[in-house]
Amino acid sequence: MLQNPMLSSKRHVANNPDTLLYYARNNLAKAVVQQVSKSLSYTKEQEISTFLNMTLPVTISKGINLKLKFGGKYKELTKDYNIDYNKIPVAQSGHGSTFVKKSVDELSFLGSLEADATTLPYELFVTDNRPERFSNGKFGLQRSPSNNNINAFWSLADNYYFYDYVPSTKDDYKGKEKYTAFYIQPTFNFGEKLTIIPGLRYEQVETFYLGNRGNNTLQNWDAGYIHRDTTVFNKNSFILPMLHLRYKMNSWSDVRLAYTHTLSRPDFSLIIPKWDIGLNSVSWNNPFLLPSLSKNIDSYFSIYTNKIGLLTFGGFIKY
Repeated sequence: MLQNPMLSSKRHVANNPDTLLYYARNNLAKAVVQQVSKSLSYTKEQEISTFLNMTLPVTISKGINLKLKFGGKYKELTKDYNIDYNKIPVAQSGHGSTFVKKSVDELSFLGSLEADATTLPYELFVTDNRPERFSNGKFGLQRSPSNNNINAFWSLADNYYFYDYVPSTKDDYKGKEKYTAFYIQPTFNFGEKLTIIPGLRYEQVETFYLGNRGNNTLQNWDAGYIHRDTTVFNKNSFILPMLHLRYKMNSWSDVRLAYTHTLSRPDFSLIIPKWDIGLNSVSWNNPFLLPSLSKNIDSYFSIYTNKIGLLTFGGFIKY
């Protein structure tokens, strides 16, 4: 195994960035253009929603007041995503070599190459201008590609792309989500010291998602990506109780307690019913993921005066 004498001291490695140069062996003379690609994606999202919130004040008796809040919400969300991916495998034979020969024939900055060249050296694309060095001249960035060269190369490539079925198909999806919720939340005030707020919330979500399940190891260049469309429907509903309590011990301090149920729903991208089987890996979604329900207990003690402002101590338990 080769060793760099600069790495003989751990302390030297940690404090001296010069050691990176030993590994960053960037040799532009050996770098070649591997692939040219372009993609066009289409994303559509449409949301329709409506909601209603009502508040009714009620006096129960002297010193006991009730403020009743209730309402609901409905939301419908439609999603559609499609991508078209095209590429030229420049460093491969066949279609790539045809494009290489055309590039050598028509692009003047590649004129130094032989007519039967099979690769396009990256060094011919870059400018002669060297970026300024930094850290007392020890480090510098590589020369950047010429805009004129890249634009000419890009324009020529338009006639040589071919459609790549795997990335153009495996991540496409369509879907719809329907969200329905109702709640009731009365607020009881017992004089000026005690406030109790119980509540109940109902949530229901329906999801319909269509994704692609395929095997890119069976790809047929004529028939495309071997896959099947899959649609999964899910429906879940929850009743979420809550209870808040506030007690004012005096004009400058209070104690607050709360017990709540909350939901955390998986991102829609995780429940699209898709998978892709490759030579060395498998990517897979579980379309039956459920929301996670947590139960929370919170308590706070607050002091608020003109001298100290607001000072709060609190804690919580989530399970």
